[in-house]
Amino acid sequence: MSENSIRCELAAALRAVAAAYRQLPANQRPDVSWAATDEILEEALTAGSRKKALSAISEWRTHWLALFEAAK
Repeated sequence: MSENSIRCELAAALRAVAAAYRQLPANQRPDVSWAATDEILEEALTAGSRKKALSAISEWRTHWLALFEAAK
């Protein structure tokens, strides 16, 4: 079984978060500041550690999906 690349994992996380955001009615969408967690994600992705990058992607995805779930 081959491992997904970091880019594939990041793309999947981005799609999941974007889809969850789009599913919320416009009046229920929280006012988000993407930059706060994006900086942490960027740092992890450029650190050179696959484990750190995958962990950061997972945390980023979990953070946004939980936020959008709470907005429902």
